[in-house]
Amino acid sequence: MYVYHRKPSKFVGHILYPLNQLKSDFPDIYAHEADKYKGREMLLEMSIPILNCLWNDVLHFTPVHPAEVFKYLHQAGGVSDPDIWKKREWLKVDVHKMGFTAHNTVIYKNQQKGYFGEPFPASDFTPFDATLLATYRNLPQATKVYYRQQKEAGKRPLMYVAVPHILHLGTLDIREVELIGGY
Repeated sequence: MYVYHRKPSKFVGHILYPLNQLKSDFPDIYAHEADKYKGREMLLEMSIPILNCLWNDVLHFTPVHPAEVFKYLHQAGGVSDPDIWKKREWLKVDVHKMGFTAHNTVIYKNQQKGYFGEPFPASDFTPFDATLLATYRNLPQATKVYYRQQKEAGKRPLMYVAVPHILHLGTLDIREVELIGGY
């Protein structure tokens, strides 16, 4: 079973760090990566039920293959330059090999919207179970609708609105992780 994470553009070394650890160990890289939360900074202080940590203490993965994300973003007009997408690399992470367990990883079902400033409901989280990943492999219909709505409003869509997240507490050594293209 695999989950995916876009390889950061300013990646250094072979360890993938959560945002909070980047802040103390690699402040320049942190500043670049934290920029994606501009206007949504309150997320960085949100607590993750079950793991009892903050949103930026975990690594974020998606069970949806990046090719499917690209397909629907592109169809909705949310990819301004497909060649840029072609150049991106994604980590294809084997959850068993990398030690994802119910003790260090949760599934954030991401079924609700509008949490900004409100605590995440505990019901939207479940302890990690690899057998559940197949349930979340496809891009949700709500995400496809969101992509179209954002494009119609002249806004750039966020890639993972309403997409379940796999949140892993800790770092990840990616030396043996396969790199793949986005489509």
